[in-house]
Amino acid sequence: FAVVADEVRKLAERTQKSLIEIDATINIVVQSIMDANTDITTNAQEVHALASISMELQEGMNNVANIIHKTIDTSHHTVNDFIDTASKIKTIVEEIEKINAISHENVQSINHVSQASEHLHVMTENLNNELGKFKS
Repeated sequence: FAVVADEVRKLAERTQKSLIEIDATINIVVQSIMDANTDITTNAQEVHALASISMELQEGMNNVANIIHKTIDTSHHTVNDFIDTASKIKTIVEEIEKINAISHENVQSINHVSQASEHLHVMTENLNNELGKFKS
């Protein structure tokens, strides 16, 4: 019995030692799981914060895109206005050129009328001179 009791005692000591090692290993695993859980929670919070930032960034990008579209539309309207203005200026220049040509023709006509008037004046004086000869 003494030998069996000694073997049982040694087996119990080894079992106790193994249980202590298993308990320590379980504590390490539990601590690792808790650390992993903390890391996962922290990562989840960071991902949530990044998602919020991404949403804000998306809204900002949408606003910028809308502003760019409005700017492009305004630019198109401005270009069309410039084209209309250029066309109107061209028409005005053409009309001014016509007026200039008419003015030039008027100057020539006035010169002709002036020459004709001068010629008529000379002829009238000649006629008066001739009539004056008959009166005397």
